[in-house]
Amino acid sequence: GTLNLSMIQFDGKELWKKTKSINLQSNSVTDVMDLSNSEIPKAQLWKDCLLMAEFNNSKGEKTIANYFFVSPKELNLKKPKIAYKFIDKNHVSLSTTTLAKDVYIQGEGIEFEDNYIDLLPNETRIISFKGKKGKLKFKYLNNL
Repeated sequence: GTLNLSMIQFDGKELWKKTKSINLQSNSVTDVMDLSNSEIPKAQLWKDCLLMAEFNNSKGEKTIANYFFVSPKELNLKKPKIAYKFIDKNHVSLSTTTLAKDVYIQGEGIEFEDNYIDLLPNETRIISFKGKKGKLKFKYLNNL
């Protein structure tokens, strides 16, 4: 599969990106990449960026994990502007221009398949739901 690592600031600026082809065995742990000290952000940026790891396996399946350098209460989070658009009767797309941390989606009579998510800047996330389309409200760590 392919491992993609990106160091991203909360406003969407990519500090660096690395890609590596790797072969993983089932039910195992494998050390696949080392980062040099120069690739890890200086401590003053720890509150403003994240490391995103994306793994794409040979079947086309994708797994993404975000790693933060400080606890959530220490992050310098700006108020996001979350845009949404209903794609069809069971899917809505969400996007933002700045990191929206731990987003909780609310809609009257709507049950969402995925909730309490991190929306990355300039990312579009498709969420499945059950119920009738309607006005959505969002709660997120940025405004607590």
